[in-house]
Amino acid sequence: MVRGSGRVGMNRFPPPLAGPMVPPFMSRRVPRHPFDIVLCEGAFPRVKPGAHTTEESAFNAALLKRAQILTPSSEDHSALLGVVTKIQSILDNIIISPGKTEVSIEEVRVVGSFKKATIMKGHTVADIVVIFKTLPTKESVVALSQRIISDFRENHPTGIHIADDVLMAPDSTGFDVISSQGTVRILISTISTNLKKLTSGLHLDSNAMKLHMGAIRHSRWFDDNASHSSNKMLVRLLKDLRNRFSGLKCLNPWMIDLLAHRSLLNNKQTLPIQIAYRRVIQLLAGGLFLPGSAGIIDPCESGNIRIQTLLSLEQQDILCMTAQHLVRVMAHGGFIAVLNGNDNILKLKSINAVLFEDLQKAYEKQEEMVEDTEVTTAESEEVTMEST
Repeated sequence: MVRGSGRVGMNRFPPPLAGPMVPPFMSRRVPRHPFDIVLCEGAFPRVKPGAHTTEESAFNAALLKRAQILTPSSEDHSALLGVVTKIQSILDNIIISPGKTEVSIEEVRVVGSFKKATIMKGHTVADIVVIFKTLPTKESVVALSQRIISDFRENHPTGIHIADDVLMAPDSTGFDVISSQGTVRILISTISTNLKKLTSGLHLDSNAMKLHMGAIRHSRWFDDNASHSSNKMLVRLLKDLRNRFSGLKCLNPWMIDLLAHRSLLNNKQTLPIQIAYRRVIQLLAGGLFLPGSAGIIDPCESGNIRIQTLLSLEQQDILCMTAQHLVRVMAHGGFIAVLNGNDNILKLKSINAVLFEDLQKAYEKQEEMVEDTEVTTAESEEVTMEST
């Protein structure tokens, strides 16, 4: 036996040719964070350090005044709180003694803007999530609504008038109890072990149940991390901004909560309200919610889900383009126009003798292409191709 014969046999044939090796750091795309002047302000010193003080003070005063207009009065808040407290007590009684109601309730939680104290003036609506122990059906939701109305009328609170019927959601996943003092929206969900048992057509939509459970997690996270008074003020201001500009309509309340927290509180120290407000618009203009951006990871979901993935490519593009125009207006002293204006601002061609060029969309939605094949005696086929 020759030593090493096995090794020689292994190398009898040359190894196959392989393609070029790709470095590990280039094997996948790494999300990038957009430029943020707040994080590197020291690298960009101002030419005239004290020249902007007057404008910043005026901007801060304008924001405080606007926030005061958007905040409900103490009387309106107390009136809505009375309705919420009454309905909560009714639901607690149903938990203890369901009676003839075909509903078994596990838990009741107040969620949404009312719970977070970020409710807007003129929007007197409070949200309550009711978690069923049983599998939720349309019939059980109707039975619960009737029980709430009847119990409310039996113990009629002074000065509160309730409507005869509730306003049922189109998919029966909730209903609105309308009163003279405000509206309480009941959102139905079920315990986690029941989610896999839901049957389409027989029970309520499982996706809606998950969204309502997510609202509970959002409210809990907000209480633990973002209950600062300045943050609540910033949330109201951003909601107001979204309501006035159509390009920002795609931002849902949870995105606004995370944007406000990221801009105001996720720093070494809490920023002044005017800097945080401007920073939100600058981050959106820099592409925070565009594809390839690090964005904001949802703290209430597993799997490192970035919240901008909930938006379509067209929404992301319009959102960024709208924010870019607002940044240009604010950079030339037009903060009052941004605080009080609407989509007409996007048509401005100049401000303070500074000319603005029209912004162009980076994403063009392609219409569906329909290709008809030849119709044979056996079959006719239509192929629809959609390019995304």
